Amino acid sequence: MLKNFIKLFIGQKLLIALMLTIAFVWSVGDLLPYDIKSGLYSISLSIKWLITFIIPGMIIVFMSSALSSLNKGAFLFIIILISLVLFSNFAAVLFSYGFFNLAVFNLEATKPTASSTQSLLALWQMPTFTLLKNDTALLLGLGLGLTASFWKNPSLNNVLDWLKKAMGQVVRFVILPLLPIFVLGSMLKLQHDNILNHILVTYDKVFLFFCLGQVVYTILLFLLAAGFNRNLFSKYLKNIFPAFITGLTTISSAATMPVTIIATEKNTGSSKLAHTIIPATVNIHLLGTAIGMNILILSTFSIFGYGIPELTAYLPYALYFAVAQLAVMGVPGGSVFTMMPVVEAHLGATPEMLALISTMVILFDPFDTSINVSCNGAFAIIFRKVLRIWSKVSTTTAALLLKDFS
Repeated sequence: MLKNFIKLFIGQKLLIALMLTIAFVWSVGDLLPYDIKSGLYSISLSIKWLITFIIPGMIIVFMSSALSSLNKGAFLFIIILISLVLFSNFAAVLFSYGFFNLAVFNLEATKPTASSTQSLLALWQMPTFTLLKNDTALLLGLGLGLTASFWKNPSLNNVLDWLKKAMGQVVRFVILPLLPIFVLGSMLKLQHDNILNHILVTYDKVFLFFCLGQVVYTILLFLLAAGFNRNLFSKYLKNIFPAFITGLTTISSAATMPVTIIATEKNTGSSKLAHTIIPATVNIHLLGTAIGMNILILSTFSIFGYGIPELTAYLPYALYFAVAQLAVMGVPGGSVFTMMPVVEAHLGATPEMLALISTMVILFDPFDTSINVSCNGAFAIIFRKVLRIWSKVSTTTAALLLKDFS
């Protein structure tokens, strides 16, 4: 068991690189000359600009590809599924806001003080223009994906598949290798400005809130799926537990999918439902990420002394976040690339805050993944319940879909 865990950990190259980056800044950051730190910080800002520049294309490609792959039957099925996924993602983001306000205490108690030395400045400034706004990219990806799923054109689907593979190569071989450098420059900025030590000491408490919020939501979701029946609730948790452990150790929702499907078959009694819903939602319905990442975001705002965003500002952000999750790339940190512009545009996060959030999301990713796969199992049960209710009060099409998943 220990050997397998060590082997899996060694295979997480990005996770190890980020841990080494933090250790390097913590131990020798003070010894580096100002000009070197300023140069690395400038490179970090340039990488951030590059990622931000590419993200609209990522959103269009991954969202349209995800939706087009849901071609499992009637167009109505796709509409029902995407509507429920969007609602579920939105509810999870709102839950994280309520949970943080109710449960999190004292993150601002020892607010960091600015360094008495010169603040670390960049050597150059990056341009502020963008070819396409992210909200426009979301709409384009949504429209293109639904068109591809409805219009069943082989040429269009082939193009989308090729674009997905090409963008996946860009993410894996360009963006992911640059991420530790992006984090390095931003961490040096925080270290030089006398903020890093306070933040890293505080984040042990944040991790507890991160895990607690996800566990509470998972329990509530399975209680809802079980109709608050204690015996059903226990049965559902028992069946999904192997998927939870597999997600925790593999750190991959895709690799865990066979185990999740088996658990969902047991919990729903429908092989076809399990084989349809779980693959369709594996990269677009990430409740662990929605809750955990937003607890990290709100914690970071609090630690940096910005306070908690007002609900009026958080609600449109939550909606954009929920829709943007449809375009998440299924790689370590994939959610970060899609969400960074959303957090920056709607909540006003700084580059240093984004780098810290990105790092912590990846470091906490094992628990994130286990919650994602568990909640997808609960979502499949709820999806079937929704079809049952709808088939009784509405169209014969819903009844046919329910029969198809029996």
